[in-house]
Amino acid sequence: MTWGQKPNTLEYWRGRLPHWEVSDGLYFITIHLAGIIPRDAARRIRKMSQKLKDSPIDRRESLQKKVFGEMERWLDRSGDTQYLANPEVATAVTEAIHYRIRQGIWTVFEHVILPTHLHLLLEFGPLGMRRSLTGFKRRTGYLAARILRLEKRSFWQKEWFDHWVRTPEEAAAIAEYIRQNPVKAGLVSDYHDWPYGSWR
Repeated sequence: MTWGQKPNTLEYWRGRLPHWEVSDGLYFITIHLAGIIPRDAARRIRKMSQKLKDSPIDRRESLQKKVFGEMERWLDRSGDTQYLANPEVATAVTEAIHYRIRQGIWTVFEHVILPTHLHLLLEFGPLGMRRSLTGFKRRTGYLAARILRLEKRSFWQKEWFDHWVRTPEEAAAIAEYIRQNPVKAGLVSDYHDWPYGSWR
């Protein structure tokens, strides 16, 4: 990763959310289960994210934080659909993360798998963001649907939330956020007790 330099954009695209990949970037990625955020809230998040496209680069970071904060409020509420709390599913997702580390597809510095979503702090390898995450979601979604016997239903959301990390201080804060997420969600009182994280 390269700090303090003007980013070299490799790809910028948008679907429901904007996605920005830069060379040598460190990223905070969030992927959640399909349908876990109510439609009205999802529509609100999409409207907030649409402002990112036309915003100057120096304002995108603060807008991204607002979008992420709104999304996290819903993800921590969980609800009935907590497929990632299934130990077999969580283990399959963990193994998929580590398989891609071994293959050089990405370098993961921190990760956590929660009942409705997962967070990754990582750098992408030669495949880049879009191909790496699309392949990961396709494979883990297939495995999870088979384990849970889900029929005709998407497992993951269509996209993901990505944030390019600008400074070492921000990277440290995000790493700590990932570690403390199981505590914040009320799952454990000490993050070391949560079995599905990079500290394991």
